[in-house]
Amino acid sequence: MKGYFTLGAILIIGLFLRIYKLPETFFLEGDIARDWLVIFDAWQDKKPFLVGPLSSFAGIFNGAWYYYTMAPVVIISKMRPEAIAASAVVLGLAEIFLIYKVAEMIFSQSIARIISLLFSLSFWAIKISHSLWNPNFLPLFTLIILYLLIRATKEGSVGKIVYALAVAGFGLQFHLGFALVIPAIILATWKLRSRLNYNKTILAGFLIILLFFLPMVIFEVRHDFVMTKTFLSYQTSGGGASLEELVKNSILATPAVHLLSLVTNVKFPVWSVWIIIAVVFAWFFKLKIRAGGEAIFWIFLATTLLLFMLAPVTVHNYYLNTLFPLPFLLVGSILTRLKAVPFATVSAIFVMFFIFTLIQSDAWSQPDRNLAWQRLAAEAIAQDKPQDYQFNLVTFGEQPFHSAWEYRFLARNLGFKSLTADQYAKAEVLYLIAERPMEEPLAAKSFETAEFGPKKVDRVWQLENGWQVFKLVK
Repeated sequence: MKGYFTLGAILIIGLFLRIYKLPETFFLEGDIARDWLVIFDAWQDKKPFLVGPLSSFAGIFNGAWYYYTMAPVVIISKMRPEAIAASAVVLGLAEIFLIYKVAEMIFSQSIARIISLLFSLSFWAIKISHSLWNPNFLPLFTLIILYLLIRATKEGSVGKIVYALAVAGFGLQFHLGFALVIPAIILATWKLRSRLNYNKTILAGFLIILLFFLPMVIFEVRHDFVMTKTFLSYQTSGGGASLEELVKNSILATPAVHLLSLVTNVKFPVWSVWIIIAVVFAWFFKLKIRAGGEAIFWIFLATTLLLFMLAPVTVHNYYLNTLFPLPFLLVGSILTRLKAVPFATVSAIFVMFFIFTLIQSDAWSQPDRNLAWQRLAAEAIAQDKPQDYQFNLVTFGEQPFHSAWEYRFLARNLGFKSLTADQYAKAEVLYLIAERPMEEPLAAKSFETAEFGPKKVDRVWQLENGWQVFKLVK
């Protein structure tokens, strides 16, 4: 009972840190606004999803199940932006709870408290709890998989492996890079291969993964295998496996460097990261961990980290959300073997370090935009009664020009609908939202303005935050 009381207190701390300054720091992201509009329109038109949002590779889509997961929130909330923020916070709290349960299964209740507290204090965990972007679900899926694998090992049951592979297949729908956990699942459960039905269990797991991709297969058949052709063209044109990227990721330990920076908010030089890797794995071999939940964790950590370091692609921070919970569990492995130094002292040092790095981080820094400012621009456009004519939107901001998905989303909230992002030529009016100073909107050079062909500025709104909204007409 005491353990759950402590967990409740840690969740309250985590909740406070995730909602602190949220009104000032939360803003509607273009990718998420686009995804929610796609979901809402598909629901109204009663059309099923066959693919999800575009992946990092041009012309390749993620799976459709990301949209199906978000659909209940989109529909029930009627596309309220606050639902995005609330859902992201709930996701962050679920990760704190799960890392507590996984650490408790591997180590002990006291170590689980420390690890979940560190996770709740992590600046990166707080940052990704402010957005429902599809890669931000990956830490949750990693923790669920670890929980299932440890249960499978402790119970000697292969049935949980099917669930773990199913979660991996589901996670693949959110980001294709999550495929790297599948070899880790196989290796982590290899000792169970002598159990009855192990091979059938693995086969069943892979069949479930393929079933998750069935909507994408239907899409490919309907669209003349466009993604397959894009992928093959990418590979044959030299855009695939790059020796340079392979060297960069493996020799420079790029994934490990980025991962440590995400966990600690400290920039580590490459040589120090290699020393840390060498010490950690030398220590592992010295410990001779052969079985149990801790062995599962170590195999999972080593396999996924190695695969990321061998991946011949540019490793972005959000790719590493898959690995993000693992260093926290590594802390548990250290704490459980303390002898010379008191457990409480080392735990306090870790907590103080995470508090210090959180204070120094940009977890709550004021962005150059927030939801209140975005609403100001959308409400200014609403005053012009844009529903009386065909109109489109474009934004001039951090990225010089983009298709203003966040304002299309807010416009729909206010009861008016713009033309789509590929219909600029059809528009009678183009609203240009300038989130940074802009002197000559008619001289703006972008695909959107070129397609529209503005002749004059019909009206200008000067917003109280310094932004401007230009009404351009032909």
